[in-house]
Amino acid sequence: MSDTTVALDTHHVPADLPTRIQHYIDGAFVDSIDGDTFDVLDPVSNEVYLEAAAGKKADIDRAVAAARRAFDEGPWPRMLPRERARVLTRIARRPPRRAGVVRLGAADHAGARPGAPRRRELPLLRRPDRRPGR
Repeated sequence: MSDTTVALDTHHVPADLPTRIQHYIDGAFVDSIDGDTFDVLDPVSNEVYLEAAAGKKADIDRAVAAARRAFDEGPWPRMLPRERARVLTRIARRPPRRAGVVRLGAADHAGARPGAPRRRELPLLRRPDRRPGR
């Protein structure tokens, strides 16, 4: 077996990628109500590399109820529009904490080799608010 073949057979998963993805509802990571999950496959090797919670209607209803409760009972409806704008601007300007993992994951799903993504290759994933021509 040549070195090239060995390199192609190596499965690459970013180091800090979780092995399981849950829903984020009401301020907590939770499984689907019915416990269902699905496998997420590496598009290059077709191997399972993580398991994700399979959201269904009951999970959506739970998330919507939590969001409605947070909106109705939280500070947002009592804030002035300029205060809301400040919060949203601060969120928009904050650099994504896992941008590198997102870029690697996107490249991996596209079948790119590990280490291939660069800013010029995946600019929209790095800063979606800065699209070409804007």
